[in-house]
Amino acid sequence: MKVIKKRISVLGVKYDSQWRRIDINFGSVVFHLFKGQIMIDETPYYDEHLVPIKNLIINEKFFSFDSFYKKQDTHFEVYYSYFDIAILIAKYIKYINEYGVVFDNEYDSFDFLAEKKELHISLRNESTGEYIVIGYNKYRNYFSLVYPKPGKEFLIDNCTYGNNTIHIKCKGHNLWDENDLITDYIYQWKINFDSKPVNILDILLHFGLIKNISIYNQQHSDNKNDDNKPG
Repeated sequence: MKVIKKRISVLGVKYDSQWRRIDINFGSVVFHLFKGQIMIDETPYYDEHLVPIKNLIINEKFFSFDSFYKKQDTHFEVYYSYFDIAILIAKYIKYINEYGVVFDNEYDSFDFLAEKKELHISLRNESTGEYIVIGYNKYRNYFSLVYPKPGKEFLIDNCTYGNNTIHIKCKGHNLWDENDLITDYIYQWKINFDSKPVNILDILLHFGLIKNISIYNQQHSDNKNDDNKPG
């Protein structure tokens, strides 16, 4: 049997209640939900070509599984690397493949993508119609209220997470409307998601907005300092 060892380079999880979709992106290996099962994508970032996985085993440093991958019996070992919470995502995969997944429009749909120094979070709730985006990158830290209309976007002054609630304090004016007189906008989002076997959205937000928020803030701060250096 062929053995493939992969190291996680990004941490991406997407749950869409409307389209009944789950995507898990570890950079070097990508999974999608198909017919109630999480499967590995043989052609990531191209047209999906999914094959089942089996014999999923979860260890402290990596998880492993077998698959008939590209028409060959293959054993995978996927190492968590910097993203230690990937062990919980592996357990989430195992739970879905054994017990299924619940899609409910009451639950928040989300798209979470964390890299070593960048973070993207979008949250949408079909019942309330609200849709927000939080982004940390080398250019800026920003918050977008996409829906309800009219939308707004501000730079982030501070973003915290606790008791299942995201608290956002913005600074400055609405970047999408120079005539909007609102400044220093404040917003909060209380998450609503399935807690079985664990609340995976809560775990991801804890990783991004508590454990590593100083890293994302520092990335932006470092680039601001670089911009201020004489050329």
